[in-house]
Amino acid sequence: MIFWVNFWGILLVISLVIFAGVTVAVAIGGFSDIKSLFRSIDSQHQDGPSN
Repeated sequence: MIFWVNFWGILLVISLVIFAGVTVAVAIGGFSDIKSLFRSIDSQHQDGPSN
């Protein structure tokens, strides 16, 4: 019985570490996308109206 408790405990910890890593990667990628979005908006604003 103690084997299964240890097995699921280790699996839970591994899953949480992977989830945290993916969360950090997505947050960094999203921050980068937002920065590029604001840069493109700023450059379009500096160019003036396209009409």
